[in-house]
Amino acid sequence: MQFKVNASILTQAVQTAIRALSARAAQHWMEGIFIQTTNKGIELTCTDGIMTIRTKTDATILKEGCALLPARIFYDIVRHSVGDVEVYTDMTKLSATIRSLGSNTDLVCLAADEFPEVEDLRDGTTVVLSQKSFAQAVGRASFALATDEARRILTGCYMEVMPEEVRFICLDGYRFAMKKIPGKQNIKDDKQSAILPGSALLEVSRMAQDTGDKVEIVFNEKNAQVNFENTVVYLPLIPGEYINYRQILPQASSTNIKVKRSDLLSAIERAAVIATSGGRLTRLDVNEDGLTISATSEKGKSVENIEILFDGQPLTISFNVSYLQDAVRNIDTEELTMSFQTNVSPCLFTPVKGDDFIFLLLPVRTVS
Repeated sequence: MQFKVNASILTQAVQTAIRALSARAAQHWMEGIFIQTTNKGIELTCTDGIMTIRTKTDATILKEGCALLPARIFYDIVRHSVGDVEVYTDMTKLSATIRSLGSNTDLVCLAADEFPEVEDLRDGTTVVLSQKSFAQAVGRASFALATDEARRILTGCYMEVMPEEVRFICLDGYRFAMKKIPGKQNIKDDKQSAILPGSALLEVSRMAQDTGDKVEIVFNEKNAQVNFENTVVYLPLIPGEYINYRQILPQASSTNIKVKRSDLLSAIERAAVIATSGGRLTRLDVNEDGLTISATSEKGKSVENIEILFDGQPLTISFNVSYLQDAVRNIDTEELTMSFQTNVSPCLFTPVKGDDFIFLLLPVRTVS
């Protein structure tokens, strides 16, 4: 195989593909980047055994073929190259040569026999979203992903597709986050759903651009693929049935407040400086005089009162301050509503207008 391409273009393509690499490869071929010539250029593919990323770019093909190169070493060589880069490989000798402006680097290739082939999904449900809304939805919901593999289903992001909107949902047993994206979807039934591996989907969302470009998500019963303009990401779905989240959404509340997000977040962050031990607790006292946020530890005590619009019954409730921070940080409106039933029931966070996001946070039971 032999091809020539501009160094910056090749660097960008390699950088996209190696997002799929794991910090610790389970197999030697998982350390490689598989490069194959096409009619118009080259395709570059990396995988960690779960997520596979294939991207393509234009290149001048001097000799057709394919090779598996050590990905991170190849990336470091290419990103420090200037002008055009010429890559020549001889798989009979497992060797590669990279030339650029007088620079000549020889690499030992990896055996490509075991590198998996991935095929595009031909049938399935197709979802089309703007890249910006896709990235925002996954980013807003993913903070509530579980990390314990013993609860594998909760390490996934539940995508629910309906004719008029798409929902991205994550929960870990303490937190629940749902972000909605309105827009018509062409689906066969009233509802289609898939459980996508959460950490992989979050990495995919970081590839999205803040432009008007679209992203297409195709899924069947076992697999999904995410299609960008020049890049395709392949993901296996997490098998099983997701929790019926509708059953955990509160239907009523006895206390409601409207608060300015920036004021609330600043007060929580100051409380977090003190709440550094035990359960990292912060206490919220809600009444007609305002919202008082306090924290106590061996470091000292923090008490702060902020203005709110109050309706209902006074309430005292405690939360893990880190979880509370995460919830408020991921809200992107100037004001928000917090709704409570009791001091042992989940707190519901919603925008003042609309319901494009919903967060639930379980309180921490404390001894009075």
